[in-house]
Amino acid sequence: MGAENIVSIGVHHCQNEKFVSNDFLQGMRKGIVQDKDVALYKGGACIGCSTYFGDGFPHADFCVSEHVFLLRSTGAQLVQNALYLWLNESSTISAIRTANANAAQPGINQKGVKGLVAVTPSGETVSRFDEMVEPYRAPIVSFVKRNNMLHQTRDLLLPKLISGELDVSEPDIEIREAA
Repeated sequence: MGAENIVSIGVHHCQNEKFVSNDFLQGMRKGIVQDKDVALYKGGACIGCSTYFGDGFPHADFCVSEHVFLLRSTGAQLVQNALYLWLNESSTISAIRTANANAAQPGINQKGVKGLVAVTPSGETVSRFDEMVEPYRAPIVSFVKRNNMLHQTRDLLLPKLISGELDVSEPDIEIREAA
């Protein structure tokens, strides 16, 4: 996945994807996405944009290009949900853009990311926060996955319907009235 897909949680543009073989993916040392990874666009016009990957979204197995940092918190005082939300704060985005380490094209390096300062609460507060946020984050990813499946189904069926290859004039299904 390229940096152009690092936009926001639940936003993914399938048409921009580039694919690598499974053998290549398995041989990689860096860039393989894990569940609940937070990704940060590290260079170019959208420096500082971030997204959250989880629950098999957008794919069960995939990797990111060298233009993306994958961020994983230790979980002790910062959990992935809080990390993602913190990265979307305007002050954090501004700090990332200010830490620009590249004169020709905007970019941030590992040193710049590690130099970002986050105020973190106690471990108990972090745990409570994560318990409160997770029920709101999980459905976002679930709905986006379901929406993507509906888009794929539409794209597969529509040409067959239009051409007459598939006929649904007399479907063999029961359609219930909405209550």
